Amino acid sequence: MSISRALSNATSGLSATALRASIASNNVANANNPGYARRDLSVAERAYGGVISSGVNRAQDLVLTADRRIAEASYTRADVTANSRIQFSQALGDPETGYGLFSVFQNFESTLTDLSVTPESAALQNALLLAGNDLTAEFNNLNDMIIQERVAADEAIAAGVETINKALEDIRTINKSLMSADPASEAAANLQDQREALIDDVSRLVPVKVIRSDNDQVHLMTREGVYLLSEKVHEVEFTRTSAITAGDSYPTTGLSGLSVNGVDITPGGSSQMAIQSGGMAGYFDIRDRIAPEFQTQVDALAADLVSRFESAGIDPTLTAGDAGLFTDDGAALNPADIAGLAGRLSINAAVDPALGGDLWRLRDGINATAEGPTGNGAIFNNMIDALTTKNSSLGGAGLPGNFSMAESIAEVNGAVGEARTRAEATTASAMARADILAQAELKVSAVDTDQEMQALLMIEQAYAANARVIQAVNDMMRSLMEI
Repeated sequence: MSISRALSNATSGLSATALRASIASNNVANANNPGYARRDLSVAERAYGGVISSGVNRAQDLVLTADRRIAEASYTRADVTANSRIQFSQALGDPETGYGLFSVFQNFESTLTDLSVTPESAALQNALLLAGNDLTAEFNNLNDMIIQERVAADEAIAAGVETINKALEDIRTINKSLMSADPASEAAANLQDQREALIDDVSRLVPVKVIRSDNDQVHLMTREGVYLLSEKVHEVEFTRTSAITAGDSYPTTGLSGLSVNGVDITPGGSSQMAIQSGGMAGYFDIRDRIAPEFQTQVDALAADLVSRFESAGIDPTLTAGDAGLFTDDGAALNPADIAGLAGRLSINAAVDPALGGDLWRLRDGINATAEGPTGNGAIFNNMIDALTTKNSSLGGAGLPGNFSMAESIAEVNGAVGEARTRAEATTASAMARADILAQAELKVSAVDTDQEMQALLMIEQAYAANARVIQAVNDMMRSLMEI
């Protein structure tokens, strides 16, 4: 081997080991940085001797990454919907918590029972009015909470669309940068890290397939086959709804769906391209399915309560079409207009002194023209009978059977609690799978600092060996020059 060849080989080796040292030290420095994938240097033998750096490789298992993203999308949807069901269950309360609809109704029923024994008590009459107002307020609050959850879900969809579209544009920019970047550079690997993190962000909201092509380019499409990113960004389109009412639903009354280039991808929709997982699917679940289902149940309870007090058999002063003790915003129940009734539920103004009514009408009848015998508790007893009568008022809410008022509330409570339990179990299972895949992926891509430190020792030895060759060449050249 000639002196020049030896010098060339040592110089190329020195350059490669220097780059290896830089990469290893960078690995150690970023060991705890989420999203950082371990780097390795690829080297190849030069035709005329020595080595050349052929690229900086990121440690990654593409199959594991794809599986992990699918699992994370499933978990995200399950977590979003479970949190909503937890909110509804907590808002409804239960007999053991001491708050919520069941407890407020129990207070009303207990006060009514006490008043039936001492109907002349003005204090108990006032207590019944207060208990009735508390009951209507509880229904009103539940209605408001449901509407707020739907509005919040709609806002989350709008925010998610903005996140997706921005991430797609950023990925497109990185694609362009990688086309001109040196594949053997650390800068290219950093860009790949950023791009993978952005793909993760998109996939948590809308699960995607990653299509890799030449020049380190990636294209994205939904799992159902709609392109989000090719040579250009295909923006996801959605129109936020600022105000949602109890009767609003998609696609019939004003609520927006998701689309890409005119293709409907709305979760839960009839399109074959409807996305099936991810955070966006979870938000649509809340807005279009979970919250409306709960609204239907609460409205059915409100309708049951109103109807039980409207019969002339309860209050002889009532005639057909008259409102009873509980009203639909002052009017009698309209069976054809139940949606949102929980938000309109109110006590009849005729029995509320604050609204120009009289407390004694609780005892003597809503439409009574004058006070009757103070000891007459017949109407109160009729009210108790009305509350304990079993009827099929929850059939429209998907809960068949005959129930008393208390049993109806308990039935809805049980259905909501059961749905919450199922959702929490699904979330736990999805989270466990996502965690397993994330840990498996981490084993491939994470930095092992012990191994990196060992590599640095070997790199140091290789560097010293190449430096020694250069020193030897230098000594030989000096000796030749001295001849």
